[in-house]
Amino acid sequence: VVSRQDANTQTTYLPRWKLKNPDWPLFTTIIETEFKNFAREENIDETVQKFCKILKETALQIIGKTELIGNRNPVPWWNKECKEAIKLSKHAYNQYKRNPTLENKLEFKRHRAKTRYVLKKSKTESWRHFVSTIKSETPLNQVWNKIRQIKGVNTYKEIAGLRKSDKLTSDNREICEILSDTYKENSSNIHFSEIFIKHKLREEAKIRVYPSTNNTGQSLNFPLTFQELREAVENTKCSAAGPDDIPPEFIKHLPSNALGILLDIYNDIWENTKFPISWSEAIIIPILKDGQPKTNPLSYRAISLTSSICKILEKI
Repeated sequence: VVSRQDANTQTTYLPRWKLKNPDWPLFTTIIETEFKNFAREENIDETVQKFCKILKETALQIIGKTELIGNRNPVPWWNKECKEAIKLSKHAYNQYKRNPTLENKLEFKRHRAKTRYVLKKSKTESWRHFVSTIKSETPLNQVWNKIRQIKGVNTYKEIAGLRKSDKLTSDNREICEILSDTYKENSSNIHFSEIFIKHKLREEAKIRVYPSTNNTGQSLNFPLTFQELREAVENTKCSAAGPDDIPPEFIKHLPSNALGILLDIYNDIWENTKFPISWSEAIIIPILKDGQPKTNPLSYRAISLTSSICKILEKI
């Protein structure tokens, strides 16, 4: 996720969850304790908000987030070993500055040499891993983007300006408004024929009454089951979090009592048709289409990040 301040500032990468080596058993244990006395609210939105709050507060304690990165671009080869090596090297250098003895000097040089070795090794392993994944159908731009990432070069291309009604603007707020209006227009009914719109409205107005069972004998109207929830969670492959900042990994490591509460929330939505307002929101990222002019708002494909909890319900 990228936050853009203004045209003259550097790209700022927002903090992300540290999901590389989290302590999932501890996360599951704490969550189980937190949800023992969970009381649902009368309003479905408040219940969902309360559920997400417990997950995020626990995750901040157990998993944590990365620091806000402004001037330095993240690289794919960076790991804990690199961080620890640089930390020890800086500590040895400070020791040598305070007490410039021969022993401290040799200790500093030893740590500096080890740091260089660790960084070079990490870069090499990252590059070899990527090369092993390259196939004949791998796009060339993907290869070059990876090379830039390993070098620490920013591959994110900010939208410098958009044109609307023969007027070019570089103001961030106006760019957002232009993209918003463009996506709204593309998803509206103005592209449909009048005959189809009448048919659409007529069909949507009909009250659907489904039989108690379908051809396979499975009920369409019964409450959702725990087994259905388990299968949907296990088969969820998306990794990006939506506006609620809850990645699917959190749901995959929930204990049984928390999953039971989530199932109750789903059934409340299913049976009472009360859909949470927050699940109607999305983070929209504009991606430039290949070979299209950068100043045309129609050149940007909208990628929407929605709530992962909502995606699981959709899968069921």
